[in-house]
Amino acid sequence: MISKTKLHAALHLTDDVMLFGPCLLYMTERYESYNSVFRLCSVLSNRHAPSKDIGKAMAQQARSQHITSGGYWQDKSTKQWVCASDRVLKAVRSDPMMLRLLGQHPEVDEIGRKPSFRRIRQ
Repeated sequence: MISKTKLHAALHLTDDVMLFGPCLLYMTERYESYNSVFRLCSVLSNRHAPSKDIGKAMAQQARSQHITSGGYWQDKSTKQWVCASDRVLKAVRSDPMMLRLLGQHPEVDEIGRKPSFRRIRQ
């Protein structure tokens, strides 16, 4: 039922954009689907500081995505910029489930191009 409504709304999309400007419903729909992530973090919280727990979970996820996509970080003890080894990156890229969990789709990126998993060495 919902998909039929969305499909029917798409027929009137060009007229609505001309009359009312950009369609905010379609823009916010992507972010509304992210609410399930917040809800899951909240359920797993200890209930004493839910915002802090959600923030920590989001930061940990962002850190994991950064590391597994070939990002660099500074080692506090040596003050050197380091990145994950080629074996770690290869292991992540060869597992479609891991890529999906990290928000990296192996086939196509948001604008329909093949993704490039390049690492910039310094």
